[in-house]
Amino acid sequence: QAAEKLGYELSAEDQDKVYRAFLEVAGKKEEVTLRELEAMIAAEAMQVPTVCSVLSYAITTGSANGAMAHMQLSLNGQKAEGVAVGDGSIDAAFNAIEQATGRHFELDGFRIQAMTEGRTATGETIIRLRSQGRLYSGRGISTDIVGAGIMSYINALNKIIYEEADA
Repeated sequence: QAAEKLGYELSAEDQDKVYRAFLEVAGKKEEVTLRELEAMIAAEAMQVPTVCSVLSYAITTGSANGAMAHMQLSLNGQKAEGVAVGDGSIDAAFNAIEQATGRHFELDGFRIQAMTEGRTATGETIIRLRSQGRLYSGRGISTDIVGAGIMSYINALNKIIYEEADA
């Protein structure tokens, strides 16, 4: 029910995966937050084969010029490239992915958090993309927070592509 309140429509199999992850976390602490539940959904549910992956990316940013991203993707085994500007590094990267794929999705949520501490901290990003009224979550983990954001977008994009091919 909580997943539905967050806007997710999970299959019975995905509900079971998320519930098992929930029970594991709930056994270790008194309360499980909606943010933690969303991370479980991103990590456990709707995992699909990789159709789109990042070959490379380059991002330049500065206080005077904004940000520009160049993305090279593998999409269905073919190289796809996009170059775009944005309000910041992550916005530019997402715009470049959209240019490379020829697709645009509504960004319903984007969260960044540190998983570890220190200068080499690992960051986690969770993204929510909306396509045709449905929400798709993606998760990325890296010591490069922009890279984690790109991974989370690509993870959600693969879920969208998989569902569209299955329809």
